[in-house]
Amino acid sequence: GDVLNTTARMLGKCHDFGAEFIVSDYVVENIEMPKYLQANPLGAFQLRGKQKEVEMYSVSLSVNKNDLVKQRRRLFRSKASKK
Repeated sequence: GDVLNTTARMLGKCHDFGAEFIVSDYVVENIEMPKYLQANPLGAFQLRGKQKEVEMYSVSLSVNKNDLVKQRRRLFRSKASKK
């Protein structure tokens, strides 16, 4: 229940900031972010139902979407040619 409640509160912050994707500091500290993504700090927030503030980050592409699509196509072409 706690995870779902926290997620719902964070989703509300997505709407407040106009962000597509928000993660907590726990996620940023415990995963290796792919090179094409960047985490931008939004600040610490007291979410309803939580005793401690939660540090949140918006996640966005660090490269142009068209460049990412081109990289994927090259990757798939190289894998297909190896078969």
